[in-house]
Amino acid sequence: LARDQGHQVMDTQAGDVVELEAPEAYQAVTLKAFSMLHWAYTAFPNLRFLVRADDDVYLRPHLLFARLSMRPPVAYLWGNIDHGSNPVRDERHPHYNSYEQFPERQ
Repeated sequence: LARDQGHQVMDTQAGDVVELEAPEAYQAVTLKAFSMLHWAYTAFPNLRFLVRADDDVYLRPHLLFARLSMRPPVAYLWGNIDHGSNPVRDERHPHYNSYEQFPERQ
């Protein structure tokens, strides 16, 4: 969950909500994802699995863990990954990424 001016987090008694320094905006979805990965890596350096999913995803963990148990123990990143396109630099575009959020490739 990203910290936002005027946003009040509800139902935090269980202690399972983490607020990260990232803007609460669709355009910042990449920054929020990397903030979450950095937090998870720092907080749990020996973490075996991490699942990141939106609230409209139906996740069947038993099938995911069964699939993972059949693979060699190396780092995996699954999902819709696009390696060939460039980041959108037009500030008016909903998928805009600044050079700070996504620097140029070397």
